Amino acid sequence: MPKGDKTKKNHWDQGEGETDKFGRKILGRVHIFKKQHRFYVTAYQKDEEKFIIISKSGPKQTGGFYHQDLRLSNPVHMGGLLRSVNLMASKLGWPSGKGTSELDDLLGQLRQKDETVEKYKIQSIQRLKLNKEQRDQIYKYREEISQVLDLYLSANLPHFRKSLNEFKKLVKRKLKEGKYQEFLAKQENMWILGLEYVSVNRHSKAGTIGMPDFIPKRFDGFHDVIEFKKPSDEVFVWKGNRWRQSTPLKDGVSQVMDYLELFDQNPAGSDNVTANRDKYRPNGFLIVGNLKGHKNETDLRHGLRKHNSFLQRITVMTYDELIDQATTILGNLEQRSKESRKKKKPETPVLPVAPVLQQPPPA
Repeated sequence: MPKGDKTKKNHWDQGEGETDKFGRKILGRVHIFKKQHRFYVTAYQKDEEKFIIISKSGPKQTGGFYHQDLRLSNPVHMGGLLRSVNLMASKLGWPSGKGTSELDDLLGQLRQKDETVEKYKIQSIQRLKLNKEQRDQIYKYREEISQVLDLYLSANLPHFRKSLNEFKKLVKRKLKEGKYQEFLAKQENMWILGLEYVSVNRHSKAGTIGMPDFIPKRFDGFHDVIEFKKPSDEVFVWKGNRWRQSTPLKDGVSQVMDYLELFDQNPAGSDNVTANRDKYRPNGFLIVGNLKGHKNETDLRHGLRKHNSFLQRITVMTYDELIDQATTILGNLEQRSKESRKKKKPETPVLPVAPVLQQPPPA
């Protein structure tokens, strides 16, 4: 503009890329009408802030000019404004909907985003409410189950002690592994394997490669694989200048590996691929030998710990470790029963529980 020319550009005539007198950069401007009265929408940026201003201006009847602004700095507000205007337009019978300008397209996108956010918020609130109801119900059931478990333990602790003592005596005898399998496969004795098991399938066919000793069913419906060797079998043998894996250990681990590979390829565990896939990714266990009282017990236990640390999904246990595990389980159950007796007994038990393990079911 030549020096001395005092003509100023009206702010509504500024366009994209220009900066107004307030230091706001114009990102875009759309004039809805531009006559004596002006109505336009401008997208601004100042520093890091971005916003939209809807402006209306024109001459007053009494002289001078009026200027009105509506500033929107939140997409949620924009979505609400669009919905409200369209709703009121429908009340008057006016046409409404998405325009054809770039700004109208942007506003339509913001409206859809706003609706998505609102829908997500409603769904989140509903999920939180449902989770709270389920959590409260779980707490209620947990308390009832706890009372039932206390009654169950009190009724069966004598049997648990007897079962474990019989197993200890059996391990001291040099028998074939089949005798130990027979004992642990009984419903009243399988707790020695772990409280996570609810039943034991013995010598179930695994495809065409053989029959695992045990395929015990877990509480979650899935299965594990357990192979047995004799308590009298060596776990490690001294050869050369170090302890090496014994033949029963190597053969047992190899068997478990074969079964795990079979179930990975076919979780049904049989030649019928359409059967129940309840043997998906089982864990494998090998029970072999007895280290308690061995003159090199400390070295052998360190060796077994190292051996297990390099295996995946397979754990090697000795019979004395299995007994120690069962002893710990029994001790915890006895402590729980003792603490339960100290509490005030309910006048009416939740459920009458009989000592179910004292009479094993028929085979």
